[in-house]
Amino acid sequence: MAKTEVLSPKKQTRLQVVTQLQAAFPGLEEALGKKEFADRLKKVSKILTQGLKLKPVKKVKESKIQAA
Repeated sequence: MAKTEVLSPKKQTRLQVVTQLQAAFPGLEEALGKKEFADRLKKVSKILTQGLKLKPVKKVKESKIQAA
């Protein structure tokens, strides 16, 4: 049986950043080459998600929302 690897939320976010940047800069991949472009995307995604704290969002009680 092959174990399926569960990615951490931070790694999932990094992968989402990479896919969005690939879609945003298609011409840059052609200019740099696939390998160099992939390396730079990896570095950029690490920088962009560096201080990111992924915790579940706390639910706010409805009484506090109505009081405000």
